[in-house]
Amino acid sequence: AQALVATVGLPRGAGLIAALPLARAFGLNHGLLAAAVLRSPLALLDHFDHKVLLRLFASREYQYWAGTPMMADVLGRCPLPGAHPAPSICVVGGGRLSAAVARRFRARFDVPLRQCYGRTESGTITLDAASAEDVRSDTAGRAMPGVAVRIADDPRGSLPAGTLGRIWLSSPEYMMDGYRV
Repeated sequence: AQALVATVGLPRGAGLIAALPLARAFGLNHGLLAAAVLRSPLALLDHFDHKVLLRLFASREYQYWAGTPMMADVLGRCPLPGAHPAPSICVVGGGRLSAAVARRFRARFDVPLRQCYGRTESGTITLDAASAEDVRSDTAGRAMPGVAVRIADDPRGSLPAGTLGRIWLSSPEYMMDGYRV
């Protein structure tokens, strides 16, 4: 959570919005743990409700929202009169973000969707932390500080760029006990 908030540049006290369950990265890592690190207000929704989420967006009290591509798709499609505010940093994980969903969300809220890759037990592994104009829907960004990622059949090997293989990661700071090899 410390690396996450540092990578996206969230200041202490910045409000965050996330949704349960805490068994998912967007609830635990991007919500509860990030708010604890920042000592920030957290709007933790007991379930995804686009109407409640839009009211939280409109309050302008929150600078960060973490959700899934499906949540972003619903927000980008629901009817709204005119422009609508959103947190300045919106991150999605838990599935592939399509270019159409990213375009709709940005057109609706004037904020890019930053895709990430991670797991609840390892935290955020990669994140698109590019400047707002350089955020891309076709990438999950770069490895977080301290995280080594490689694509290979073996954890000590590597494959040429563009080759399919297993994702191996190493990060003693992020791994939960029991996952070390």
